[in-house]
Amino acid sequence: MAQDKNSSKLNEVQEVPLNDKDFLKRAVESFCQKLKDVEITQFLKADKYQRQDEKV
Repeated sequence: MAQDKNSSKLNEVQEVPLNDKDFLKRAVESFCQKLKDVEITQFLKADKYQRQDEKV
């Protein structure tokens, strides 16, 4: 019985991306934005909105 409920929930979760045509586009855009933010933070050695005394 519990397995049926879990299987049902899994099917619902799997159907959402299939019904949303822009799901993959938004997922890739979000991933790329986060990756860019991390790379810029590492390059500048400062977080967003944080000042750094030394110049890069």
